[in-house]
Amino acid sequence: MVSKKYFNRLKKSLSLQTCFTHWLLDSLRLKVTKPKTHLVGSYLKNYFLIQTNSEELQFYRLLQFISFVKSYSELGKKEILNDQRYITVQFQLVDFMKTLQVNINSYQRKQFLQFFDDLMGLPPYSVQFSDQKFRKLLFFPVVNAIQQTKNGPWHIKISVAEPLMKNYYPFHFPPSFFFYTCTIDLQVKLSIIKSFAQQSSSQKTYSIRSFLNRYKKRSHSIQAQVKKNILDQFYHLLKAKIIQPRFQVLVNGNNFITKDNIQLQDIQAAKVIYFYEIIYPI
Repeated sequence: MVSKKYFNRLKKSLSLQTCFTHWLLDSLRLKVTKPKTHLVGSYLKNYFLIQTNSEELQFYRLLQFISFVKSYSELGKKEILNDQRYITVQFQLVDFMKTLQVNINSYQRKQFLQFFDDLMGLPPYSVQFSDQKFRKLLFFPVVNAIQQTKNGPWHIKISVAEPLMKNYYPFHFPPSFFFYTCTIDLQVKLSIIKSFAQQSSSQKTYSIRSFLNRYKKRSHSIQAQVKKNILDQFYHLLKAKIIQPRFQVLVNGNNFITKDNIQLQDIQAAKVIYFYEIIYPI
């Protein structure tokens, strides 16, 4: 108890906005237990940050699947392959689809089966220990999709690298991020997830003008829908106490407006919005 009080006091006295305390932020983030109903996320490599529109859905499905399959970690069969631990789990495809609030039909079922078929195409995870030693591993080395009877349910049996099944995720997002309702909703949520995952600092940079430029040739109603959706996502983040009620809005030049909330007019006028992650004590 004394140690916890000391470190919490130390946290309050430190500036967490410098590169010298990023290591501490990483540690504090990992200490927070992520709710099972929340979408989890981690720092992203360039492979995931630069994507075409067709790849965005697959990437979002990957985040959804990792968040879903974590609940099976205690039920799966643990195996070791070449010193790497894997957990093999089995579930019905329809259970995954229902969790994501997807309509159950033949088209969607085919899309989800294609997602699992594509999982092995992900780049391997690489760890460099030294000039003479490195390790590469596949996150999903074996994927089986089985339909035991004609028109019966599909069963997914998949081996997952143990690190993906653990609670080693620095970021999490509200239950509303676990699913998306339309393409615009998907793209807005991904843009916010990426703004978290690109930086170690608790200050997050949302390049809103750059994102909105994707829609500048679309109708006014579509542009209004995008801006309203961005506002809604910030509301969900505030309500879930993932971000602080503190924003810095850059409109023109270097003129910042500091606010405790974000409004639609800020979404319309801003070039960049800085917001701040809540870092919980130990």
